[in-house]
Amino acid sequence: MEDFDYYYEMLVNVNSKTEQVVFNDRLEKMYTLKRFNDNIIDKILAYREPKSCVNILLRDEVGNSQVTVTESWSFKRKFKIKSQAAAKPISAKANPQRFEVRLGRETYSIVKSDDSIRIVYKDNQKVLESRIKRKGLSLNHYIKIYNQEIDTKLAIACLHTFIIAY
Repeated sequence: MEDFDYYYEMLVNVNSKTEQVVFNDRLEKMYTLKRFNDNIIDKILAYREPKSCVNILLRDEVGNSQVTVTESWSFKRKFKIKSQAAAKPISAKANPQRFEVRLGRETYSIVKSDDSIRIVYKDNQKVLESRIKRKGLSLNHYIKIYNQEIDTKLAIACLHTFIIAY
């Protein structure tokens, strides 16, 4: 097993609406991640192109909604993020190599270094790393936190969105 702070398994089928349980390093349930459709058009578009209309809901261990990431309809991929920690919605932009979120003066960037590694930077400083290992029909995600000051829930929800979208 890897050296990790958080771990979860995800089905290879990125269009799956199955809830993914996120565990800590002691394998205690911390969060759940679930893909959802905002409306019938989202559902049709996601069925035709599974990497489109990516909407993610992160809940805590008792089921309370903590972070919601929804994709806005536009030619450039844009996402709206609602977090319990933020007073107003946050916007994010993305391309196949980078997912970028601005929180006040801070910039969080999720960068795809190869097919199995995603790194989160806060103002160009590495704060989190995700390693993905395929095991049968699932993808095992191992997340290592390098800076405890980051909003872990927000980072995991955005990271999961980026992995599904690209």
